[in-house]
Amino acid sequence: TPHVVYFFHCFQTGRGPLQEVHNMRSVAVTCTFLLCIAGAFAQLAIPPTRDGYSVVFGSANAPIVIEGYGDLSCPDTMAAWPGWMDAVSHYDGKVALAYHGYPLPYHITAFRLHQCGAVVQAKAGDDAFRAYVNRAYDPKVQPFFFNSNVTEAMNTEEIIDLIYDKFELSGIVSRSDLQDLCKPSSPFDYATRTMWKAGAMRGVYGTPQVFVNGLPLADFDPSWALSEWKKVIEPLLA
Repeated sequence: TPHVVYFFHCFQTGRGPLQEVHNMRSVAVTCTFLLCIAGAFAQLAIPPTRDGYSVVFGSANAPIVIEGYGDLSCPDTMAAWPGWMDAVSHYDGKVALAYHGYPLPYHITAFRLHQCGAVVQAKAGDDAFRAYVNRAYDPKVQPFFFNSNVTEAMNTEEIIDLIYDKFELSGIVSRSDLQDLCKPSSPFDYATRTMWKAGAMRGVYGTPQVFVNGLPLADFDPSWALSEWKKVIEPLLA
């Protein structure tokens, strides 16, 4: 019978039934792990523009590029912002900041802020988007959006209206366009999701996070002023 054959097999191999079960479980776990790895490295849908949307501050031909991943509602990114801008200004033409939006899931308004930013960039251009990002990191504006009691009870439409008013978007994009283009089915919803996925694929896990000429800057701190950035940049220009 099959049972007799099975126990004869166990006798021949020197393995008991429980060991056989354990081996089968190990094989199953290994196969599941390999399937998960394969899924993790499946092709991410390629966006029509680089990582959904991003923008360069400074010269696009600068030899040193600081890639900054920031959440528009993140106070730590707001703390890092002056240092980034000072580095770009001080090393005029030699250092650029490539800003990548990275809305964190535990910041209530982050995704809507980035969606609206994508609309502003598409409708009014890169300069308007640069102004939008600068506005987001204004200490007088950001407190309205960082896990604020003001926005906690708001619905999506109310949050978008608040963004429209606080970012002074009148004359840049219409209120109705901003509402319509931030719906889940819009291309700007897709761009914001793709932007987040692209950052995650690079190992970005929080904000702000920084790469310099493509490599992560492990010891970066949001409190860095120009003096700290000089320690990184000067050797690269020598």
